[in-house]
Amino acid sequence: MYFNTAEREFGEIRLPVNCFDHMVRLHWRVAVFKGLLALIVISRIHPASRKICDIWIMKEYGVVESWTKRFAIPIPLEDTLFDRPLGITKNDQLLQDLDGMLLWYDLDGEQGGILGFYGVQGSFDVDTLTDSLYLLGPTRE
Repeated sequence: MYFNTAEREFGEIRLPVNCFDHMVRLHWRVAVFKGLLALIVISRIHPASRKICDIWIMKEYGVVESWTKRFAIPIPLEDTLFDRPLGITKNDQLLQDLDGMLLWYDLDGEQGGILGFYGVQGSFDVDTLTDSLYLLGPTRE
């Protein structure tokens, strides 16, 4: 669901048709990747198998058919119980919370690691910041 501030109306963007195929255990988050809408999905391929992080990109905003799976990243730590995608940085690094460990993965360089921050599972969060200038007072002409 979204809110269009110019039109002052709510709308809905449909997710990719087969983005939840693995669906054994699942966490997902909406993010921005290179200015495009992205969907990050962490799931387990099979209960006794490995975990994977899929990143879907919507190439044409609002067009369901334009969703494309851009990345399928294996998660290196198999014994984690809590896996949550946090977001994608402006430097194209995926951030994840795995059992209270903050992990990064460089989407261009295909490498990653632990950032060295440890917390309680679910204690990390990421938000998108957009620079803007909004005048609060009356304007001079």
